[in-house]
Amino acid sequence: MPKEGPRSKEHRSADSKKLRILSYLYSHSEGANPNTINGLPGLNSQRWDIIIEILNDLVSAGSVVKESHDEIRKGAVIYKITLKGRQTVDRLKELHSAGLGEGFDLFRSFETD
Repeated sequence: MPKEGPRSKEHRSADSKKLRILSYLYSHSEGANPNTINGLPGLNSQRWDIIIEILNDLVSAGSVVKESHDEIRKGAVIYKITLKGRQTVDRLKELHSAGLGEGFDLFRSFETD
């Protein structure tokens, strides 16, 4: 049985993990490798197969693109947010600004006054 507590409850669902990844990639336009993504708060205790499955879902949805970087290292990949992914984050930021959903705390750092 998994441990209970703030860390285990905060990012349980696949959707919240996807939001965590999208919010990170939104602010890091250069992209990130799977290792960096796996180290994000709320994701660092996940199994690799779960992270890769979530990344593949985001790629299939068109929110993220997977780029090969064999010139750096054979098999190296970088995930970058697409226009569709940026639009998704922008919409969620608007909802958060309107006071909807405490679950959108991920986007608080993107608010501009």
